[in-house]
Amino acid sequence: MSIAYLVTTKTITRICWLVINLTYLATALKDVRVIVPRTVKRGDNATLSCYYDLQNDTLYSVKWYKGRREFYRYTPRQTPPMKVFPHSGINVERSKSNESHLLLTSVGPSVSGKYSCEVSADAPSFDTDIMSGDLEVVEIPKSGPRIEGVDKVYSVGDILAANCSQGKGRPAANLTWLINNLPVSPHQIVIYDNRKDRPNDTEASILGIKLVITPKHFRTSKFKLACLARIYNIYEQLTEKLIDLDASTNLILFDDPLSTMENNKQSQYANNLADANEDIKMHHMQAQDLSSSASTSLYPSFFLWSKTFSDSKRKSKGQTGSRNVLYHLGISLTAALAARTLMCPTRLIVWPRTKQF
Repeated sequence: MSIAYLVTTKTITRICWLVINLTYLATALKDVRVIVPRTVKRGDNATLSCYYDLQNDTLYSVKWYKGRREFYRYTPRQTPPMKVFPHSGINVERSKSNESHLLLTSVGPSVSGKYSCEVSADAPSFDTDIMSGDLEVVEIPKSGPRIEGVDKVYSVGDILAANCSQGKGRPAANLTWLINNLPVSPHQIVIYDNRKDRPNDTEASILGIKLVITPKHFRTSKFKLACLARIYNIYEQLTEKLIDLDASTNLILFDDPLSTMENNKQSQYANNLADANEDIKMHHMQAQDLSSSASTSLYPSFFLWSKTFSDSKRKSKGQTGSRNVLYHLGISLTAALAARTLMCPTRLIVWPRTKQF
């Protein structure tokens, strides 16, 4: 056997392998993907989809598995192309199933599980790929959540302790407490274990709340307590209760803070003025006892003091009223005594400029 013959044989072999590989790459199966609904309500239908790209290859078969057990096969070259194998709880609607879609009707709890689609290409590649997805059958409760332990009327400082319970479902509903449409703080939540019904594989959920009533809970004379129950995106129910505020606390709760501060300031000014007037009257009576000739001197000085105090109040609003009052009182008494001593008319006394503290 010549060397030239061996070289030629090896070259031809390599070329053949190269052609086979290129052919395989051009016809290979790719992009297999499945769409399995994450959740389905019990009694509804479920559509499972399997998509793939055969490129220039030919489909040999599509198989569906639940777990590791095959229950559906579609083989185009066979007659009939569709085969359904018995599987507990799975009902296939043949008229609406094919090589890419599979319809399961009236699903029950036993249908929950992992579903896989296996796609196989025909010769020459015989390529095979498989993809999976999970399906869960949801059993919704027969009624919405129920709130228990709530009184109709509460006062600020009272303790609110209540429970929200949701009837049996599969899986157990997630519960959320809301006050005025806002979630309650986690430290105000009381967590309980779910109550399981093993024969039916369902669970009832319960969630507590415990908090101290404060003014911030009341936007009006009522506040809204609500419990939201949710199972995935299939079930959502809300139960609300309106709670009244004790009528005896209404006036305290709904005073405007700014107007309350202003009223307090005005009351303080009024009280200071009243105290000053009482002191002036007392000194006036004492002055009358000392000298009848100077008895009238206090009245002009009092009126002059009142006018000056009023002007001072307008100019220095927000200053401490009692200190201004005592200052002007001292000036008034000094002027009155000077008038009595010097026997000069009070109207000639020059009133000093208001002192600011």
